[in-house]
Amino acid sequence: MQALVDLWAAAWSEKNVVQYLACYSVDVSMPGKQSRPQWEALRRSRLTRPRTIEVKVVYEKLEVTEPNVIQVIFDQTYRSNLYRDRTRKQLLVRKEREDWRIMLERSL
Repeated sequence: MQALVDLWAAAWSEKNVVQYLACYSVDVSMPGKQSRPQWEALRRSRLTRPRTIEVKVVYEKLEVTEPNVIQVIFDQTYRSNLYRDRTRKQLLVRKEREDWRIMLERSL
């Protein structure tokens, strides 16, 4: 499961939109009233606009919240040529068949 979060951060850093979006469950909780296509378009724009991106994750807590669901709490450092931020985040990841996928992402 930690491999998923590491893959997600690496795909973001590499601006690999296809791999980044593949880390999310098909029924990921969308922020606001966005549709999945709207959310994907926004994420695609945010990954491709900067020239460089670096995302680092420092794990704080991994907790099983229900069968096949793990809550991940971590500090995220984001740096690009356009913006810098440090955020505490929560991901809920779920085992879907053989793989883990992000079903919820939010800043704390």
